[in-house]
Amino acid sequence: MKHTPGPWKFDGVKSVTGYEITGQIGGVHVPVAYTQGADKPNAYLIAAAPKMLATLKKVHAQLVAWGKQNGMDFQLISAVEDTISEAEPGWRV
Repeated sequence: MKHTPGPWKFDGVKSVTGYEITGQIGGVHVPVAYTQGADKPNAYLIAAAPKMLATLKKVHAQLVAWGKQNGMDFQLISAVEDTISEAEPGWRV
């Protein structure tokens, strides 16, 4: 299962039912998520999700490289891997 690629956008405009978060597929804006009611903070968080996931993957690569050289406790790396796997089931380095 693959999610709609980022970036996702939230323009802050409320519809009748809530807020819409959009992405692009083939240059066409498509809805990727909706919030219900006055849930503006969650709309911003959802819109940032693809960028946060990409950043977390970069952090993971750096932690692994640094940890191997410095004898790091790998609990943090494991927590990062678990979090990425929640967003992308089956994800592996």
